[in-house]
Amino acid sequence: MKTIPRSIQQLIRQFNTLPGIGSKTSERFVYFLLKQPKENYYEIIREHIINKTFNKLLKELAKSIIIKFII
Repeated sequence: MKTIPRSIQQLIRQFNTLPGIGSKTSERFVYFLLKQPKENYYEIIREHIINKTFNKLLKELAKSIIIKFII
């Protein structure tokens, strides 16, 4: 079994701190980024990770607002 370099483990843990992002998704994000040209990192992060997390948070907020009106 291959050992994952410490720097990659740390990056995976950082992605893991985002709301709704588990360890498998964090690993996928990191390995996806490693395959991309460095010039594209910012654009990829902005479009795929932050937007996904933001959309999930908006859905959770909408659900909580709806629940408050029902109760």
